Amino acid sequence: MEINPVKAFSDNYIWVMEEGTEAVIVDPGEAEGVLRYLEEQALGLTAILLTHKHDDHIGGVREILEKYPATLVYGPTETADLATQVVKEGDRFELFDKQVKVIKTAGHTEEHISFLIEDVLFSGDALFSGGCGRVFTGDYQAQYDALQKFNQL
Repeated sequence: MEINPVKAFSDNYIWVMEEGTEAVIVDPGEAEGVLRYLEEQALGLTAILLTHKHDDHIGGVREILEKYPATLVYGPTETADLATQVVKEGDRFELFDKQVKVIKTAGHTEEHISFLIEDVLFSGDALFSGGCGRVFTGDYQAQYDALQKFNQL
């Protein structure tokens, strides 16, 4: 499995996991760069993973689905209007013959989740290289608990 970034906005990335001629997209806040990348690389789209409901993570989903309507979308309950598969803490499913584990990492939003695929973590806004996203919920204990889950990995 290969993982590549697609630049988004002025300061963000959308992650693309690739296996052969298929791709999985994580948190597509914009569609344009993702659609261009998929076309340039001649990739089909298997799934979209959503970590939470903020527009900079879901804003491109509908436009991407117009081009790839059969794509599965996995996300927490707060993304139920977009997700074909609502997932929660402890759920597991397969992508590219790899086990995907869902971890609830609330704090940034009430139902924020992260995806662990082997030793690769897609943590949305729960964890950055230099910190974490704002705690919009006001639930600092939930954010602390999320960071402790990461610490156990």
